[in-house]
Amino acid sequence: TSHPPYPFTISQLNEIFRHPPVYDRPIPIEERDGSFWLPLIALWTGMRLSETAQLWTNDVTIIEQIPVIRILPAPPGDDPKHDKRLKTRHSHRVMPIHPELERVGFVEFWRHAQKEGRIRLFPEYVREGPNLSFYRVSRRLTAFVRSATHGDRRVCYQSFRHTFRDAARDADLPKDRARILGGWGNKD
Repeated sequence: TSHPPYPFTISQLNEIFRHPPVYDRPIPIEERDGSFWLPLIALWTGMRLSETAQLWTNDVTIIEQIPVIRILPAPPGDDPKHDKRLKTRHSHRVMPIHPELERVGFVEFWRHAQKEGRIRLFPEYVREGPNLSFYRVSRRLTAFVRSATHGDRRVCYQSFRHTFRDAARDADLPKDRARILGGWGNKD
């Protein structure tokens, strides 16, 4: 039987962000890849896996001295595996980059990707299968999460999004702002 994804406990987050082979040792900024960044971005922004995996380098920018991620669709290109799609009309948004992401080097990583001339921030992730999804990436990241949490089947990669939602509520962030930040629609 399947379980809904539950938010992570603080103990589980500590286990995840110390778990080998990704977080158990210092990794130079230029060698960090999506397996390092996607869980951190999800935790601190609430972004969906597909939103993060498909980011282009020009989706990250500085607006009025604040680094942000713009979650935007893109017109279809020559290869549908590289198209950018959004789940709902509420998914289109601008997300400030949390200071903790800055502290661990995300802005520096983005600048390095720009200097390399990368179009995609995480080129190792492409859409696959008949639905052109990030299914394999999701499975791999969920396996990592479950390994770090001793096989807890109540959690998966999507639990980062639920953790973000609960943290927004616990911080007394007004519901309308939390919905905008998370790309959730109104429940009117």
